[in-house]
Amino acid sequence: MALVFANDGASSGMSSRQRNILTAQRCTVTAIWSCVEWEPESFPLVAPLLGKPVMALGLLPPPPDGSRIAAATKREHAAVRWLDAQPPGSVLYVALGSEVPLRVNQVSVLAHAAVGGFLTHCGRNSLIEGILFGHPLVMLPIFGDQGPNARQMEAKNVGIQVARDEEDGSFEPHGVASAVRAVMLEGEARRGFLAGAARMHEVVAEAERHERYVDKFVEHLRSISYTDATPTTSS
Repeated sequence: MALVFANDGASSGMSSRQRNILTAQRCTVTAIWSCVEWEPESFPLVAPLLGKPVMALGLLPPPPDGSRIAAATKREHAAVRWLDAQPPGSVLYVALGSEVPLRVNQVSVLAHAAVGGFLTHCGRNSLIEGILFGHPLVMLPIFGDQGPNARQMEAKNVGIQVARDEEDGSFEPHGVASAVRAVMLEGEARRGFLAGAARMHEVVAEAERHERYVDKFVEHLRSISYTDATPTTSS
């Protein structure tokens, strides 16, 4: 799950942790970039934990027309031309976070018919975009919410995590290769992952669902008066 907090101010003298704690204490409602359908097991637990109302923002997926975008804006790019020459479903797309500059928009690549799987660090954006196009996942979480995200997707049989050493979290090349074979080679394992990805695709791809979540959140914000939202202080 992802709590929505204000961005850090470099000159504020307040750490990100302090800002997050203060925001959580003083806010009147918590908005989460998620929805009940995405994580029905854990979403209902958040409000009792925080002791205040929790509202879903939905998953806010990108438009599922990445292939059209690729054709319109990246027609001449070498990566797209290379994908055009590959058999359908034969390519494993590898991306481990937005800190790595991409020459081609990620959605455009994931939408391409040649892509058959996605090796991802399991950031929320990447999970949503990969599942939007029904791709099974090879999961290599690195830090933060990526580990819980990966375990959640593995439990839903959307893909498989790369095996790691239980003591230090390290992984070996053969572990990566084993996970890639399970996801990409035709067989019972891949068929199961494709079915799991298809089930989660139904959650991600229903744009009206996510629009309703946003509309409900906006309505709630409009219903809160300035007086209601301002913390009171004792004299």
